Amino acid sequence: MSDSRSAATTRPFRFGAQLPRAASAEEWVATARELEDLGYSTLFMPDHFDDQLAPVPALMAAADATTTLRVGSLVLDNDYKHPLVLAKEAATIDVLSGGRLELGLGAGWMKTDYEQSGIPYDRPGVRIDRFVEGLAIIKGLLSDDGPVTFAGEPLHGHRARGHAQAGAEAASADSHRRRRQAGAVDRGA
Repeated sequence: MSDSRSAATTRPFRFGAQLPRAASAEEWVATARELEDLGYSTLFMPDHFDDQLAPVPALMAAADATTTLRVGSLVLDNDYKHPLVLAKEAATIDVLSGGRLELGLGAGWMKTDYEQSGIPYDRPGVRIDRFVEGLAIIKGLLSDDGPVTFAGEPLHGHRARGHAQAGAEAASADSHRRRRQAGAVDRGA
């Protein structure tokens, strides 16, 4: 490989850890802080219905307890949440964590999750088609391109708003609330 090509693709090597559970909030927070102190880049969570924490609130708790540790899903199953709901949750975590979310999505593969939830375990091609459609919706909602209209099988939506901007507005309101609680009231905001 030439020197110019290797220099252009060189990236720092990072370590991540995948953790599904903790016995308490204190243990979860302590583990996230320990990962950060040890220099880990990212805390990842799977998305299954077995004995694990729910990924969205657990990732937010880990992000809130740390300052540099990234949080991510490895991976969220497209069939478990409507893409509009998932986009809003992802945008909110990203805004409230200061941009530290790594969003991983997948088409679903663990048959026992589908059996436990009552969600039909369709053949792989059907799950992949739904994933492709869901991914397009999520990407549209997380962009700054304005409202998203989608009409597919089985998902439909009319002029859904992009949630990246809505999340930024919520973060601005939260920042104002925190300043007010700390005594730094800005009467003009």
